[in-house]
Amino acid sequence: MSAAVRMLPVLGRFKEQGQPPAPTPQFYTWPALGELLMAFELTSTQETTMSVTFTDKRGNPVEQPEGTIEWKVNSTILALVPAADGLSCVVSAAGPVGAATVSVTLRAPDNSVACSGSIAVDVVAGPAANIVIDPGVPVEQPGPFGVGIRAGAARQQRR
Repeated sequence: MSAAVRMLPVLGRFKEQGQPPAPTPQFYTWPALGELLMAFELTSTQETTMSVTFTDKRGNPVEQPEGTIEWKVNSTILALVPAADGLSCVVSAAGPVGAATVSVTLRAPDNSVACSGSIAVDVVAGPAANIVIDPGVPVEQPGPFGVGIRAGAARQQRR
């Protein structure tokens, strides 16, 4: 029965993060296990709560099999904070843009993989929040008096 069970990620509401997420190296492993089920996009300032449900291979809902749920990500562009029961996880963009895969594995009591699933996440830039001014390369002003000549010429043209 365990080979016929699939986990389906369920996306929660997106919201802006209140503070930078902590890195999640303890959940970083690759390769991701399971079939890639879907993909979605977060901006670099967003987070969402993902959750899992269990289905048979035909997509029919089933009870959660016995075992431990593990959440993992293959990149440092996302930070994961799984719930104690493993059925949900807050997924936060860590700042940089890029692509990552979040995988969820259900380990049976004997530590074998009972079922797994994955979801691709694209992190894109958020809306403009700052203006960066590029000062350019300094050069010498034209003429012997620089800006004064330009300013004086402009005053004479207005007369």
